[in-house]
Amino acid sequence: MPLYTEEFAVAVSRSSEWSAHSHIYLKELKDLSLVLFPNNHHCRKLINSYCEDQGFDLKPVIETSAMISLKRLVKNNIGGTVLPRTVLQTWDDRYYHIVSLVEPTPERDIGIVYRSDKFLGQAGKRFISSVQERFK
Repeated sequence: MPLYTEEFAVAVSRSSEWSAHSHIYLKELKDLSLVLFPNNHHCRKLINSYCEDQGFDLKPVIETSAMISLKRLVKNNIGGTVLPRTVLQTWDDRYYHIVSLVEPTPERDIGIVYRSDKFLGQAGKRFISSVQERFK
């Protein structure tokens, strides 16, 4: 059951030269210092796939599986990171600038998955209904 489509974007430090930009072309990621999740993380897999389609591989300066580490590395201008815009919008904009990724814009569909061939109780139905209302 689809809910919404989530776009990915780049977060950079307010002190980064990229903080003056409103967008970055996906192919420019290969020239940007990046701090990213490891290759086995689902967000990284999606970004890697988009980059491979454009004919290049990402070579981050640091990989970490901890979100707090990504935030600190970006804040200290070690590199930018690529994450869902909905996540980046929760970061303190006094320290971070969000740069849109374009041509193409990486995205993924967010939805609810459930077994339609199995019984779904009232609580489950109410939960699905309230989530759907939230994302209308």
